[in-house]
Amino acid sequence: MAPEKTNATERQDPAAPAASQGKGMKKLLPIIVGAVLLVVGLAGGVFLAPMLSPKEEAPTAEVEPIDKIIAEATSDGAHGGGHGSADSGSPTPAAGGAAPSTKDLTFQFGSNIVVNLLEPTGRQFIQMGIQIRATSAEARQLIEDNEAPLRDATIMLISGKTMEDLQGPAGMDRLKNELRARYDGVLGRPRAIGDIYFIDRLIMRQ
Repeated sequence: MAPEKTNATERQDPAAPAASQGKGMKKLLPIIVGAVLLVVGLAGGVFLAPMLSPKEEAPTAEVEPIDKIIAEATSDGAHGGGHGSADSGSPTPAAGGAAPSTKDLTFQFGSNIVVNLLEPTGRQFIQMGIQIRATSAEARQLIEDNEAPLRDATIMLISGKTMEDLQGPAGMDRLKNELRARYDGVLGRPRAIGDIYFIDRLIMRQ
């Protein structure tokens, strides 16, 4: 009996289904990979968006115009806002201030000095108005506080002079120098006297 022939079309290859499935997976692989990348991209975008967004700038402090700052500083200085102005009780002397004037340093005896001159008859006397210029404000105050001793020293000195001693500019210059030396001794402060002025002089006889 002849062997039964099998139809080639009816013969099935066991590896055919596996090959077909492999081809199908190859076709789906790009789609799957694309879907995975899309999901990963979306997730990364969600987490990275805050980091990549521009940071908000801190608010900038408002700067006042320079004219306004200068005006306020000037106003504060005019109303005594500096140290030692309103609360110090006395004005603060300015650095390098002007020196006292000659008028402020000048002291004059309250009344003219009348002295009997050294004369045998005792009938000659002199009447003088004297001003003293101090070398400083402190010396001026010292002179005023010692008016009586200075007046006494003046009378004692002139009472030992004769009329001839006081004649002419030379005699008056000598009297100035001697008075200055006497005044320094009374005050106990050398060079406190700057100058001496004779503003009135009258020699009389009785």
